[in-house]
Amino acid sequence: TSIAFLRAYGAEGIPHAFIVDKSGSVVWHGHPMDRLEDALDRVLAGTMDPKLEAEMRELLPLWAMEYMVLAKYGRDTAEADRVGEYLVAHGALMPDLLNRFVPYFFSQEGLAYRNTAFVARVAKVAYDAAPGDAHTAELYARALFENGQAAEAAALVKEVLPAAIGDSQLRSRLDAALEKYEAAAAG
Repeated sequence: TSIAFLRAYGAEGIPHAFIVDKSGSVVWHGHPMDRLEDALDRVLAGTMDPKLEAEMRELLPLWAMEYMVLAKYGRDTAEADRVGEYLVAHGALMPDLLNRFVPYFFSQEGLAYRNTAFVARVAKVAYDAAPGDAHTAELYARALFENGQAAEAAALVKEVLPAAIGDSQLRSRLDAALEKYEAAAAG
């Protein structure tokens, strides 16, 4: 029965946590490391709208894809900006999606529309939604740097270096980024 219960909610693996409200309805489910504490806080504060959050979790990947297509061809930058605002407004529900979205703008060659200020805003939403996550901070620092904010990028990298202590690859990338950002900030 537990497998049937998990499947009924589209769970693809374990661990998988559920939050049940006072009325007995499942109002949140997901991996316990996927902002479970934030969801609990919102349930207890009475600020969670499960239906809206479920809709946003379906729409956010579509908006991200739409934005990427619009940016690639650059035919309708106003529409790209409009779609981008949805990502900024609701992206905190899926910081992992934003962490896959942001690098696209650093690695994709030939983008017709590269709005670095927007990418920095998206990266900040992910960073604010996952405080202390060194990978997310690495992306936000890169976005700041790409947006001409080398000193801020360097300060952020310095702040998260201790969180990368157990990941030698991440630590190496952060050390190299810090050197680059500090050099750029020094002029």
